[in-house]
Amino acid sequence: FKTFAVNPVLDPRVKSGGGDYDAMTGRISTDWTLGADGAFSLAVTVPANTRAHIHLPPGRHQEGGKPLAGHPDIRELGQGVYEVGSGTYRFLAAP
Repeated sequence: FKTFAVNPVLDPRVKSGGGDYDAMTGRISTDWTLGADGAFSLAVTVPANTRAHIHLPPGRHQEGGKPLAGHPDIRELGQGVYEVGSGTYRFLAAP
């Protein structure tokens, strides 16, 4: 679990989800919601010395209310996939 992926499978019939996993490096935690307007929000905690590949649906991507472009701690890997280091993040994919 030095690197793991967070890639929720979205279905309009399921409005929220998430989970926790106690990895050897610490707790991995996710919590997501899909709004009636199609906005997707994701809270994720990445343990120390670990990286995550975050998959977001199409839209305007933000973290903590700020655009992801130019974010110093987030690297875009391509088409809605971002790499982050340890910490807690709050992503939004607005339609």
